[in-house]
Amino acid sequence: WALTEADLPGIKLGYVAQVQRLSNGNTVIVNCHAGNKSPQIIEVNPAKKIVWSYLDFETFGNSLPVGFVIDDATAIR
Repeated sequence: WALTEADLPGIKLGYVAQVQRLSNGNTVIVNCHAGNKSPQIIEVNPAKKIVWSYLDFETFGNSLPVGFVIDDATAIR
């Protein structure tokens, strides 16, 4: 499985700073230095469809290098 910009229409992948595979098989990507129009965090399913994305350029600017999604299936309780 691989993911490229061509799989995400309208989203520029800058520096992919972090990748997290969730227990449901989806993948979370932290997208750093991609400019103010591309989300900083993206979750995609195995079919490469965007589940959700996060963009807050005002708060984090062009450098959000770390993000972590708490996955209930693997969360420490």
